[in-house]
Amino acid sequence: ISKSAIESLLRLPGQFDCPVSILRLTGVYGPKDRGASVVGRLLKQMQEDGTVTLFGDGSSRRDFVQVENVADVVLRVIDEPFDGNLNVAAGVSLTMLEIVETIGKCAGISPAINFRPEDVNTPKYLVFDVSEMNARYPGLEFTTLEAGTANYVANLDQVPSN
Repeated sequence: ISKSAIESLLRLPGQFDCPVSILRLTGVYGPKDRGASVVGRLLKQMQEDGTVTLFGDGSSRRDFVQVENVADVVLRVIDEPFDGNLNVAAGVSLTMLEIVETIGKCAGISPAINFRPEDVNTPKYLVFDVSEMNARYPGLEFTTLEAGTANYVANLDQVPSN
C-alpha cells in the first residue's frame, strides 16, 4: 500500500518537469549484501547448521535479480528515460525448493529442509511481467540464479564484516 501511495504522489500533476521512471524491483541480491537478501539468508542458514526453513510446501515462487543487473537497467533508464512504472525482474520465477537446491549446489551443501506453516498474508506466487522492460530496453541480459549464486559464494571472503 505504501509503495502504491508513493507512486501516486509522484504522479500528481505539476510535481516534476521531467519523466518519472519508477522501477519495481524483485528480490535483489549480490555478494556484498552481507547476507541481507533472501539468497544470503538461505545460504547463511545452510552454512550455519545445514538446514533451511521454508514456509508452506516450498512451491511458492520468487524471482531474484543480481544487483549488477539492476544497475544495468538503471543505466539504461538514465540514458533513455520514460514516464511510468517498470518491473525489474529476471522473468524467471522459481519455486523456493528450486532456489534452495540451486543455492545448496553452488555452496556444496545438501541442506535439510524444515517446513513451517505458510503465512496466509505472504503472496505465494511472485511472478512478474517483464515484457514492457524487454520491449523498452532490448538486449538486457539477466544473470541466472545459479550463476549469480556461484558468484555470491565465490566472493563471500571479500565481503567486509559489519
